[in-house]
Order: sequence, then C-alpha cells, then structure tokens
Amino acid sequence: MKHFLYIPALSTGGIGNYLVKDKKIFDKIPIRFYSKEYGEFQYPYFLITGGHFYKKPNIIEQMGLNKKEHVIIGDSGGYQIASGALKYSQDLVHKIFIWLENNSNIAINLDIPPRMTLQGKFQESMELSDKNFRYFADNQTGKTRFLNVLQGDNIPQFREWYKMASKYEFNGWAIGGLKGDINKMVGALLVLLENGELHKDKNRFLHILGTTRAVDFLILEQLQKSLHESGSKVQVMSDSSSPGRTAAFGNYYISFNWDTLSYKSLTLSNKTKYKDDSRLVYASKYDKIYLNEIRAKHINEWTSDSYSIITMHNLYFILDVYEKIKTAIYADEENKKQLFKLKIYNLLKSIDELVKAKDKLYVYNKYKQLYSTLSLQEESINKELTDKFFNF
Repeated sequence: MKHFLYIPALSTGGIGNYLVKDKKIFDKIPIRFYSKEYGEFQYPYFLITGGHFYKKPNIIEQMGLNKKEHVIIGDSGGYQIASGALKYSQDLVHKIFIWLENNSNIAINLDIPPRMTLQGKFQESMELSDKNFRYFADNQTGKTRFLNVLQGDNIPQFREWYKMASKYEFNGWAIGGLKGDINKMVGALLVLLENGELHKDKNRFLHILGTTRAVDFLILEQLQKSLHESGSKVQVMSDSSSPGRTAAFGNYYISFNWDTLSYKSLTLSNKTKYKDDSRLVYASKYDKIYLNEIRAKHINEWTSDSYSIITMHNLYFILDVYEKIKTAIYADEENKKQLFKLKIYNLLKSIDELVKAKDKLYVYNKYKQLYSTLSLQEESINKELTDKFFNF
C-alpha cells in the first residue's frame, strides 16, 4: 500500500527563522518537528525554498536537516523571479542549480511561471523555462533527483508546455499554478497521463505545488492508489505553507467537516482578554505535548511562542486530517458512498477511471462538467482583519 506525501513548506517567515535558531517554546518544547526529539511525532519531510536561501550554502545544516535522515524537497524559486523579487540571469540559474543539488534530495526545476509579472506572457514564460530546463538537464549530476514542471491555464497550454518540457530527461513532474482549481489539476494530469509520463520507469515523483485543501488531498490519495494499482512507481506529493500562514492570522484549527471537506478554526486574537486559566481546545494528538502547560492567556502575550504554538498545532492538525483521508480512500465502496457527497464520490471515481482508461480524453470529457462545478478559486484573506492577529 502506497500513500501520497504531504510536505510542510515552512522554511521562510517567522517559523523558518525559529527553525534555524532551534527555538524552543517556553525554552523547552522544540519546534523542529523533523528531528528525533519529536519521538513518535517526528515527521521527516520538509520543503525548502531556493528563491530565499540560494545564497546560504549550508542552510539545511543550520536548520538541523540532512539528506540522509530527511526527505528534503527543494523549490527552485521561479515564483520569486516571476514576482520580481529576484532578477533573472544565467548566473542566478547556475547558483540556484548548485544550491538545489547540495540542499535537497528531490528538486523542482527552475520554471518561470506565467504569473504575476509574466501574466499573459505564456510564450515568454515558456521560452525562459525551456532555457533553464536545458541547463538543468545538461548539468545534473545525480546528487539530487530533479522534477520537470508543467504550467498552464488550460489543456491546450498544458499540452504546449509539455511538448517543450518533455524533451528533457528528469525523474518526474511537478505541477504549479493550480490555485485550488480542480478542472486545471485534472487537465494537467490528463496531459501527463495521455503521454504515459506517470508510468515511465524513469519518473518516480509527481509533486503538486502549494495545496492543503482536503479535496486535493482526497484527489491525490486516490491518484496514488490508482497509479499503484496500474503498475506505476510514482510517489505523489504536495506541499503548503498553510500551518504558518494561517497561524499569522490567529487561525487555530479545531475540526474537520467531511460533508464540506473544510477545516474549522477558532480565531485567537491578542486583543481578546482571555482568563488566566482558560485552556486552548484540544484538537489533535500532538496537543498533548504542550496542552498541560499552555493556556489561552499566552495568546495575549503576543510573542513568538504564541505564533509557534499555533503553527505547530495547525501542522499536526493537518497531518491528522491527512491520516484520516488516507484511510477513507481505502475504505469499502459502500462506506465511501455514505462518507462522501455524490459529487465528491464521482470525482474520486473519475480519477481512478482516468488513470486506468485507454481513452483518457473520453474520461475527462465525461466528467468535465463535474470538474468545472467543483472548481473553486482560492479565497483571498480579508486585509481588514490582519491587524487583529499576529504579525511576526
């Protein structure tokens, strides 16, 4: 039995700084969740961002990570280039490539996504990425396994990008820019599947960039199950920075709803005066590490400890949901029909059909309306609320 992997992307921001400093909550509870200090709760998976750290050749050592004991995914920094935060040059491409080989087991190629400063410039984005992919393909040494990247907004664009990228030999694929759009996700999967990419022996990984949505977890676990059953050796993965990002706004996860496939959270504000003896809500098995010592009053103190508490809680709450979803996909069909709404049940059924059918485009078209109906735009955070919560 093979399951998809969720990879926490917590190398940047406040929590990233605390990981470098090996911060302890109240000087006693570690936050390096990937370390052996965590015992039964150790989670040895981590995504680190080259766009932020390519000038720091020993950053994984500073964070207490190493390539023998941990699975480290290296993100290349294409997002930072597309946003304008990094200035593109061939020297930058070389530096990021070297950094990725030294700091990750698995690395995502340096694509320049057709987003932000390159929005509406698909051809320019593809040409820059083509140049980078060629450099990575020609210079890879085997120290890390690189993943090709698929970008686009629709099937014609995915096919055009695939035609460019598939010229190069790597160890799998990553898909970016989906932003919670199920139709786009399945469209990208269609292009890879109809070209046999997820069943080629050289391809061992498929990484979906930037998602913690429960419906995406369900899709990816079903995809992993169906690929395994059809003889594929691919490991499906996804990542997100959600545990830290949500904590910055005071969101403290407390429950998961199977009907809506949504997380429910409490809003913990430093402006609310909690009673000294008020406890935080127990919501995951991890909470037993610190719940006996921590009270809601610590939120009033508005410290790095408060932020770290919520981040670690949210991470392990997501991991709990991740474990539940893994078991749900392997449940009896009659139980799944009761557990999921019909649209979600049919969505999962469609993924299995898509992987195993000979005519994959027929399956996609058969369920296309369902994908469109279920597709959601990423919700924007209301800027007016941010001053109520944490800002580290």
